[in-house]
Amino acid sequence: MPGEADNEFRLPRKKRRAPGCLGTFLILTPLLLVAAAGGLSYFAPHLVPASLAGYLPWIEPTVTNTPTPLPTPTVAASATPIPPLTTATPSRSPTLTLQPTQGATLTPTLTLTPSPTQLGGGAGQVAFVSDRTGVPQIYLANLDGSGTLPITNLPEGACQPSWSPDGASLVFTSPCETDTDTYRGSGLYLINADGSGLTALMPESYGDYDPAWSPEGDRIAFTSLRDGLKEIYVLTLDSMQVTRLTTSSLDEENNQPAWSPFGNQIVFVKKRVGALQIWAMTDSGQNPFQVVRSGQELWDFEPVWSPDGASIFFSQRQVDVPSLSWLMQIHYEDRGSQTATRLKLGVVGVENLAFSPDGLWMVYEGVDDRGNKDIYYMAATGEARTQLSTDPGDDFDPVWRPVPGP
Repeated sequence: MPGEADNEFRLPRKKRRAPGCLGTFLILTPLLLVAAAGGLSYFAPHLVPASLAGYLPWIEPTVTNTPTPLPTPTVAASATPIPPLTTATPSRSPTLTLQPTQGATLTPTLTLTPSPTQLGGGAGQVAFVSDRTGVPQIYLANLDGSGTLPITNLPEGACQPSWSPDGASLVFTSPCETDTDTYRGSGLYLINADGSGLTALMPESYGDYDPAWSPEGDRIAFTSLRDGLKEIYVLTLDSMQVTRLTTSSLDEENNQPAWSPFGNQIVFVKKRVGALQIWAMTDSGQNPFQVVRSGQELWDFEPVWSPDGASIFFSQRQVDVPSLSWLMQIHYEDRGSQTATRLKLGVVGVENLAFSPDGLWMVYEGVDDRGNKDIYYMAATGEARTQLSTDPGDDFDPVWRPVPGP
């Protein structure tokens, strides 16, 4: 029925969209996205991926500070490679290797050529006096007897040499026309070991002799007749001041001074009551005393201190046999007694003894089987006796040369 038909329920019809609206949406959507991306890239370029930034002209390219590596140098085969810089602590090698430097030669090790030590610890030479030319002169000889050369050539002679501690020069007595124990009118002179630099030690001569250079080299002890009697004096070289150390009476005399190795004492010969005796005193002349007592029949003379200061050696002879003498020793701790010992060396005529610098050898003047004076040396034990001079003239007053100074 029409009326019923009109009253039936009908679903509502869907409205149809116009085809133009959908197409517009599809077209505008990509454009809006592109516009949004463009605006984002313009106002926030840092949010744009690096892979797209290069296609957008308004975005400046980002510069990355990546250091460019330096080219590796090419090292020639002959050059010394430069080690790479490292912050690690280098390990230490037990030996240092020095690389050669241009323009200089480096010697990493000093090699010393071994050489034998000179006999006696000195220069291997002895100065002595000889009258082989008619007048005593001072000579220098090697210990093997070779190379004997004159140091002095004075018309009135020279004798009694004493070395400076550095072995560079000698002090001696002149005039010296013969070997004796008194030199009236003589003076003291200095000379270099090569014979140069001859100089009078003091401007005037008063009968000065028996010179002995101190161990320190600053003083010279000597005997002089300047006050009328034989007395011992000391010359201080810096000030040239002369100081008298002994005072004798008319029946006494003092001579032959010799220094202790420490320079604080002097041993000497005193002639008293007709006998020659060994005495000692300080280097200023104080506290003199008799070192050894030997009586009136024996004369003691020419004393010398051992290099260690422990003993005093001297020559001794009988008053009635002056041509024969022998060597004596007394320990300093036995001073003032009669305990001097006669050394059994198998030789007689031992006089003017002098020690080598090391104290292990002795040089002296001796008498051969013909009665001729010659120079000998031997070990301090009395062994290895060796004759140094053989000239038919008299050779005497030997002194062992110290090692020359620089």
